[in-house]
Amino acid sequence: MIFKILTCFIILSLLSPLSFATDEKDWENLCPNPDIFYCKNVEKTAYYGSDSPPHLRGRQLGKIIGVAWMPKGTIIGYEKPITEAGIPRKALLSPRSAFYYIIVDDVWKKEFLRPCLEIEVEKVKTGNELEILFQNKSSE
Repeated sequence: MIFKILTCFIILSLLSPLSFATDEKDWENLCPNPDIFYCKNVEKTAYYGSDSPPHLRGRQLGKIIGVAWMPKGTIIGYEKPITEAGIPRKALLSPRSAFYYIIVDDVWKKEFLRPCLEIEVEKVKTGNELEILFQNKSSE
């Protein structure tokens, strides 16, 4: 029995974005809003940050589609139940008041939240940076 629970926990940790994804959206997208720093990352790809467990660092989470403010104690998602192990569905609460990225998984197209401070975002090159990069490559 313990082996089954441990196996399920390991599988859920590897698929963690999906385990918290929900069709119930208890958040509001605050973007576009020039006063919210994190809104500039909408449409970029989110990755697990350097503070994540080693096996998750740098793994892609999905596309950022918005930013939400979640007060401490607000429901930010749900853990899926593991009926075979007798584990019911559980609400996940925001541990602190913070901005959260609204991310959509590339495969399952489910939305989920992750604290903005825990996520690394791809750097999209501007036209100028691309031109400099192209000039450097062609001069080699």
